[in-house]
Amino acid sequence: MLKVCIEEVNVGNKPHNHFTKLGWANIAEKFNKATNLRYEYKQFRNRWDSLKKEWQLWAKLIGKDTGLGSDGEKKIVAASDEWWEAKIQGIIATGFATYAPSEDSRQNEGFNIRTEETNDNIDDNTELEVNEPEINTTT
Repeated sequence: MLKVCIEEVNVGNKPHNHFTKLGWANIAEKFNKATNLRYEYKQFRNRWDSLKKEWQLWAKLIGKDTGLGSDGEKKIVAASDEWWEAKIQGIIATGFATYAPSEDSRQNEGFNIRTEETNDNIDDNTELEVNEPEINTTT
């Protein structure tokens, strides 16, 4: 699809931010002919919009950093360990408290401590259920 889109850009069927009607028609026709599939304009437009959002996210992640690339086989950003360490040094959300890795994590101690005042009716054999939110680390 991207090869066909590039062809349409090169012939002038994307004069600004969007393909022209002729451009979309050509994309659908050329792609469907090359692949023996039957996708409609709306499906190409949805895919284009999705790819554009992914590219914008990638560009935001990369920012103005240099020396980065992409590993097409693994589908990941190719960067040095030092670059990743700098990106990872951000704030970590634990679901209960938020702290930066450079902070003393002991400042949050005591939040889950059982005391006799608050747990008078709980004996030592009682199992307590802890509901911690799941943290999505893939993004």
